[in-house]
Amino acid sequence: MATNDVLTPTEARTALGIGAGDAKYETLLPIWITAVSSKLDSLVGPVVYSTITGELHSGGASHLYLKKSPVASVVSVVEYDSIAAGTLTASTNVSQPTAGFLVDTPAGKIVRRDGNANRIFPYGLDNIYVTYVAGRYANTAAVEARFKAGAELMLKNLWRTFENSAQNVNEFDVPRQNFPRFAVPNAVKDLLADEWRSVGF
Repeated sequence: MATNDVLTPTEARTALGIGAGDAKYETLLPIWITAVSSKLDSLVGPVVYSTITGELHSGGASHLYLKKSPVASVVSVVEYDSIAAGTLTASTNVSQPTAGFLVDTPAGKIVRRDGNANRIFPYGLDNIYVTYVAGRYANTAAVEARFKAGAELMLKNLWRTFENSAQNVNEFDVPRQNFPRFAVPNAVKDLLADEWRSVGF
């Protein structure tokens, strides 16, 4: 089970109607759970916490946007001014260091601070290193029901490729269901409309 999985194996088996004693898909099911969870992350932002280590950004502005959001916490921000490295400290209402930063966690925005004012990150290409935790929930068990429901709908849709697609009617084989032509049903988009990122459409 991958750390970013939105569904547990038990939840996936229940959604697909696969019995606990059925070992036929023991290897395949975890792969599809992780694939569905990763796709969901790309559409709504990380669901389960994951640590992004040393993400690179270029300086020259007073702020930067992290590549994954929402942001749960920022572990470290290191800026290079030429070859001199400096580790920034988080600013708060009671502590405003000269080498500081503020985080807008929902937007994934980091603002460079100098005391009580904004400051420009040092100019450079990929000279800002950020390590942070992105996501909404600490682990798979804590994921909100609507995200789990969305993942279950996606999994059911894709799982049709492993089900019998024909049935016998009057001695003839006729199609029972369509082969899935898309990964994300419209119902998932409606269910998670408030969280949807435009890049996912």
